[in-house]
Amino acid sequence: MTGARRSLGEVASLLGRRGTAVAVLGLAGMGLAVARAGAVVALIAPAVVGGLFLMWLVRSVSAGYGDAELQRMVRWTATAFALHLVLSLVITNTLVLLRYLGPDALTYHTIAQDILRHWNQGFPFPYVPSGKEGFYYVLAGLAFNATVGAALVPLTTDTTRRLFGPAAARYAAPLTVLLPGMLLWTSQLLKESAVLFLLAVAANCAVRVVGRISIAPILTLAATMALLFSFRGWVGVMAAGGLIIGIAFGRPQLLSGLGTGVTALVLIGLLVVVTGLGYSGYKTAVGSDLQQASVVRRDLAVSANSGYGADADISTPAHALTYLPKALLTFLLGPYPWQIRGGRQLPVVPDVFCWWALLPSLLRGVRAAARRLGRQILVLLLPAFTTSVLLALAIGNFGTLLRERTQVVVLLLPFLCLGLSLRPGQAAEPEDDEAAAVAAAAA
Repeated sequence: MTGARRSLGEVASLLGRRGTAVAVLGLAGMGLAVARAGAVVALIAPAVVGGLFLMWLVRSVSAGYGDAELQRMVRWTATAFALHLVLSLVITNTLVLLRYLGPDALTYHTIAQDILRHWNQGFPFPYVPSGKEGFYYVLAGLAFNATVGAALVPLTTDTTRRLFGPAAARYAAPLTVLLPGMLLWTSQLLKESAVLFLLAVAANCAVRVVGRISIAPILTLAATMALLFSFRGWVGVMAAGGLIIGIAFGRPQLLSGLGTGVTALVLIGLLVVVTGLGYSGYKTAVGSDLQQASVVRRDLAVSANSGYGADADISTPAHALTYLPKALLTFLLGPYPWQIRGGRQLPVVPDVFCWWALLPSLLRGVRAAARRLGRQILVLLLPAFTTSVLLALAIGNFGTLLRERTQVVVLLLPFLCLGLSLRPGQAAEPEDDEAAAVAAAAA
């Protein structure tokens, strides 16, 4: 079956072989025990739709995969879906956890309910912040977040495999599912799961375009970036800029790369301006200035118990550039042990220590990728850099930092996988035989 396109039935049969049906039944039982009966009924329909979507997604990216690879991807995707759904049910139905881990979820839930009252009962339409309005319209239930959180598994696996081969891709699923930040923040009624999903789709499309120009991934990339403007406008603008420049300079033929980058930019502009998709978020993002960003950042630093850098000033380009080196180090490495204040902040320790432990593998992977692929690695490194610059300057507390850093992690994850697949000191060696065979077949 290697190299053939899988049908949904074949994927479903592989899913059943591994006893995933038992896990799904167990999940339903846990849901009944944790939540009210009415909520469970409302959960079933979107969960079924989410499961079908995940089967379709696995099928879509599995062309050329062997049976063992496909079965592994199916198992990890199903596991991720179950973990996200169970964890989200527990957190959402435990008020102490909800207020502690993600109190923003209460605001999202309230506004989503107000939108429903507007539709059903004619109540006034609630105020929805520009650049965030997309999330309120998809609050059909926790199953949505569980679905897009689980969808990261096939997306990151396929992106890693296309760049570095099957050996590196084996690490993508467990990292995507089990990294503390990737699991925790995507299992709540927060925007993280949708934002990470859109970034992962965009990264996958960009990698496909850099390898071979095709209209389908370019169109998907444009639509994904326009959607991202509706979820997190500033991140959408910075990530789109990095991806377009990465495509332009990442292709082996510079002229074709520039033409492809311009095409993607034009398509994004047409979608945003002509259809209005993401226009409000885009307008708010480009209409803001450093003075406004500095005020917001200072408020975050002062009002939060985990605030930092309250005296930092980014109100002018000169001040922002002066603060940027320190801000980037804090964003990429923080919080440091001496910045963790009290027992309330101890849960951040596993996330930070896991990230620190993986940094040598990330650096090893970037070095090896540069030797193997040259400018092609810019397609992921540039959006990771532009997004990091934005978030480093804008964030003023460690709680937000840990949530937002996952947006950079999902872009860097293929390099991390490559580094883990290499022995220390192997970064300068050619790729393994398995990866070389995949590259030759793709060519």
